[in-house]
Amino acid sequence: MSVRDFKASYSQGRGAARSIAKITGVSMTPLLGMAILGARTYFSTPKDQRSKLPWHQQPAFFVTGILVMLVLWLGHRLPIIKKLFKLMKLYESKVSAAVALPVLGKGLALVAAKPIAIGLTSAAALVLPSAYAAGANSPGVVSDAALHAGQAVAWLAGILIGAIVWMAGHTVNVLVLISPVGLVDWILKSMKAALIGFLLFCAAANPWLGLVVSLVYILAALWIAGWSFRLMVFGFVFSSDVLLFRSGRQTIVAGRIEAFVAGLEGVAARTFGYVTSGAEGLEFVYRPWLVFKRRSVRLPAKAELAIEKGLISPVLLRVGAGEKPSTLVRFPPRYRPHGAAIAVALGPLQLRDAPVVRGFQAAKAWIKEQVGRRRAPLPVGPPVETASVG
Repeated sequence: MSVRDFKASYSQGRGAARSIAKITGVSMTPLLGMAILGARTYFSTPKDQRSKLPWHQQPAFFVTGILVMLVLWLGHRLPIIKKLFKLMKLYESKVSAAVALPVLGKGLALVAAKPIAIGLTSAAALVLPSAYAAGANSPGVVSDAALHAGQAVAWLAGILIGAIVWMAGHTVNVLVLISPVGLVDWILKSMKAALIGFLLFCAAANPWLGLVVSLVYILAALWIAGWSFRLMVFGFVFSSDVLLFRSGRQTIVAGRIEAFVAGLEGVAARTFGYVTSGAEGLEFVYRPWLVFKRRSVRLPAKAELAIEKGLISPVLLRVGAGEKPSTLVRFPPRYRPHGAAIAVALGPLQLRDAPVVRGFQAAKAWIKEQVGRRRAPLPVGPPVETASVG
């Protein structure tokens, strides 16, 4: 390899390292990352060249993105409606990821297409020597078809890397939504910000160091991909049920009542599926990753089961004699007012109120009794004789 070829390969490698670090960092917070990158590119470009920049580097995009993030940040600090903004954050994250990932993949394709094309050409020469195009065996020379194939592979690789990292980062949004403690929210967000900041620092110091840190992040995200995917589905179903008010339009069908696993042996927590009633009893049916072959798990006998109504959604409990009740599956919020109907459709099963619901109802009855204007009627009974003194 000549010095010129070495310098070209080294330059392409640095570009690919920067692009992978950019994909990794931006995928954690797609809208904010794309807005910051777009603003930086716009203001570092000469004024007479700014009109030629792509749409995601124009003020209309990055100003809007920054404003949306600012509104969501402020909404999280309003005590009454902050839960609504947390739900909206889940949708914002999904939409911005769908917009950002193809753009980030294109950036990787621009710098990694030729090296990948050379690798594909070399692999083709080993497998099909007769198909080796004339001149393709010269170092650094690739055909147009190989170059297009390299661009496609690099683009898809960028999207795949971004999607895996995004799922891991998106789990923070879901955990913040279901967390009942504000301190936990702050810890989760701080950890996410620290990870992004550390990656940016390493990538700015040295592209190869940034690549190493990015690969560590990517491998960690791949390791927890299954958990991240289940949590993503849980957050999507939860938020869509609440924001779209699906509980008022939901009907109960005994053959398919959607649910998330809470404590079934052999099935990962928050696996999405449905509970069905068959001739042999109740079963939980699901598909791994929502697309693979259907599987089923037999539930305990109906005499050991109960439906517990909750403030957010009902759950299916195992209430064996002498044992502490354990939650088997949790139904989505769309079934919140339909606990009694679920108990009939799947059973009949026992029906009970959750302790928090019983406490809420007792408090409501007490307040109504104290502030109510109407007096309770006096009981009617036989006259009471009054003892006389004397």
